[in-house]
Amino acid sequence: MYAYQTEKVDYPSEGVKISSLQYTPKSEGKCPVIIMAHGFGLTKEAYINRFAEKFAENGFVVILFDYRNLGDSDGLPRQEVNPFMQIEDYKNSITYACTLDKVDPEKIGIWGTSFSGGHVIVTAATDRRVKCVVSQVPTISGFTSGLRRMPAENIPAYWKSIEQDRLFRFNKKEPMMRALVGNAVENPLYPMPDAKEYYMGHLNFPKLSVMR
Repeated sequence: MYAYQTEKVDYPSEGVKISSLQYTPKSEGKCPVIIMAHGFGLTKEAYINRFAEKFAENGFVVILFDYRNLGDSDGLPRQEVNPFMQIEDYKNSITYACTLDKVDPEKIGIWGTSFSGGHVIVTAATDRRVKCVVSQVPTISGFTSGLRRMPAENIPAYWKSIEQDRLFRFNKKEPMMRALVGNAVENPLYPMPDAKEYYMGHLNFPKLSVMR
């Protein structure tokens, strides 16, 4: 087991400041690195920092980051979940890691869970710098997952809301927002009580804007 130091670091992704926790083992020589981020709507301090600590104890440099628009990272609109941008944030986090003297650029791994489990599959398939990928319970088809969460009779109204949101953005209006968790009256993305317990158990999350 290795001792390690933890520091908060910032770096750019497409001109937007990304905030991360950097874990560096106190060991000799260069180390392999793991780039990691959370799933849908969650930030770096929400539970998965425990994974990062274990990785660092075992000799890995770890970059655990918040996507743009979320957590301590910059970016607008706030709380927007855009998978294409988040995959770019993974790639730019890899680039940042390669600038570190402690990192072996030939030993880059990426880790994701749930929504980010899908991100790391795409990242590994499109970025040859990645040598190892761990995808935990990944989202493979966000479209299919979304349809499972609503009755069939609600689907036409759902597509209508997407069209309306696109018009709002085109006309430079505020994007449409939905609560992440809550009771059924609030029409949240995750109405299940256990989802609310999980999301609200660590931080009080605001509403999210979801880019389709």
